[in-house]
Amino acid sequence: MERIALFCPRQPCLAHALGLCRISGHHPGTASQTIKTLEGRGLLIRRRAEHDRRSVQFDLTDAGRALLAQDPMRHLTTAIGRLAPEDVAVLARLLPDLAVALARERGAHAFGTCEKCDHYEARGHGGYCACVAMTLAPFEIGQLCMRYEPRPGDEAA
Repeated sequence: MERIALFCPRQPCLAHALGLCRISGHHPGTASQTIKTLEGRGLLIRRRAEHDRRSVQFDLTDAGRALLAQDPMRHLTTAIGRLAPEDVAVLARLLPDLAVALARERGAHAFGTCEKCDHYEARGHGGYCACVAMTLAPFEIGQLCMRYEPRPGDEAA
């Protein structure tokens, strides 16, 4: 279940093998084997990335989404959804720092969202990512990114 949950459709950065390696802390060979296993079980499908035809992305199949619906973490998601908006805001503020600290403890690459990333520059209602040289829409700024780099001097970095 943990492996299939890494391909949650709300986190596009995990649709790549490199994203899986970074967020899970696995070696590329392990990630590759995980992907092959999930494909073999009919839980993932491979497709060419629209933005770069040389890259491959992965999507959950209907069977993969059905399995993900049984993920025990969905209860945590439901419980968070019932929190008061101010409590959700506190949680959203704390979780990126916690994720960086956990990655450091594991010796893994940190992942996080744009607001605390060294590559990010706020612009108007959106932003700009210097790492990929792209303008970001507001909805993209809160998503996990595999290219995340904590800002120098950030307490959680």
